[in-house]
Parts: sequence; structure tokens; C-alpha cells
Amino acid sequence: MNGVVGRNVAGVEYGFYSDALANLGGVWTEERLKQFLVAPETIAPDSYMPAQGLSEGPVLDAVIWGLIEADTTDDAHMRY
Repeated sequence: MNGVVGRNVAGVEYGFYSDALANLGGVWTEERLKQFLVAPETIAPDSYMPAQGLSEGPVLDAVIWGLIEADTTDDAHMRY
């Protein structure tokens, strides 16, 4: 999920995306990603994301911060 904020939903070529995500469209914003991580079924019903999302609060904030601050200058993360 390196560099996901600002990327098109289901926008990476390797994608093993559910139909729900593949057909969602749009861009992952910080707010949209938070909504998806807290309650995935409200954003993309029938996606592969477990229905029980993260709780709002410091853990969610840390996950979002990590996704935003991830180094996207190297595509090494895409090799795995």
C-alpha cells in the first residue's frame, strides 16, 4: 500500500482486486482511506477486506500516517 494516498482505487497493475474495488473508481484520499479501513463494507461491499475494520483513534492515525509518509521513490516494495 506504499503510496496509496493520491492513487487511483485499484490503480496498480499487479492488482488482485475484488470486483467491489475494481469497480469503485476515484482516488484514495486520506478521508476515504480512513472510512474504508474503519468500515470497509460502507465503501466497497464484498471487497476482500475483512468486515471488521480498524477502530478510530491513534492506531488508525498511525496507519494513515505511515501510508502517507511511506517512501515511494523506489518500487522495491512491488517485487513481493
